[in-house]
Parts: sequence; C-alpha cells; structure tokens
Amino acid sequence: MRQEVLQACRDSPIAGHLGINATKKRVCSRFSWPGIIRDVNKYVKSCDVIQRNCNKLPNLPIQIADIIDKPFDNVAIDIVGPMMMSDSKNRFILTLFDAGTRWPEAVPLKSISKQMLLTRFSTFSLD
Repeated sequence: MRQEVLQACRDSPIAGHLGINATKKRVCSRFSWPGIIRDVNKYVKSCDVIQRNCNKLPNLPIQIADIIDKPFDNVAIDIVGPMMMSDSKNRFILTLFDAGTRWPEAVPLKSISKQMLLTRFSTFSLD
C-alpha cells in the first residue's frame, strides 16, 4: 500500500514528478505511517530520472563579462504596468538603466503608444 501511495503522490501524470521535499510535503499532508520520511527519501532517490540528472552540472565554458564603462554601451529598458491610475492619469512606468554609468531612470507614462515611447525616450541624455 505504501508503494502505491508514493507512486500516486509522485509519479502519476498529474503528480508532477516532484523532488524530495515537495514529495514529503504532499505525502505527509495526506498519510502517516512509521518511517514515512525514510520511505519517501528512499523512493525519490531510487528514481532513475533523478539518478541520471541529479548533481549533473553542465559543462559550460567560463564566460568573461565585458567591462562596461561608457554611457549607453549597455542599457536595460522596460515598461512596468499597467498599474492603478495616478492622479496625473499615468498607468505605466518606462524604466531605463545605464550599466556604464549605473544611472537609473523611471518616467511615468499615460500610455505605451509608439509616439509616447519615442517622445519620452528622447528625453534621456548623458547630462
């Protein structure tokens, strides 16, 4: 019976093939027997997928990041929203971060139309 419980809580198509901690939580929230934690640990660790993939680090080459020290060499831009409308009717925020100078900007926007973005983006400068 315990084996069937473990299979149902971890290996069924709707169970999610969980790791040890999530499987413990799922099994212990519905069932109880002496040694349940030991049984869950043993069951999950005996999984062939876990044995093949656990502790397997990808062999990736070390990557050296470029040194960014000039303005506008690397810029991150994002739009946050929609949010609750402000008193001045803004619902979005245009954010910009210049990695070279570490300068952040946040500009409120009423909309995210192409014209609005071009107008607001053109106000950023090196000053």
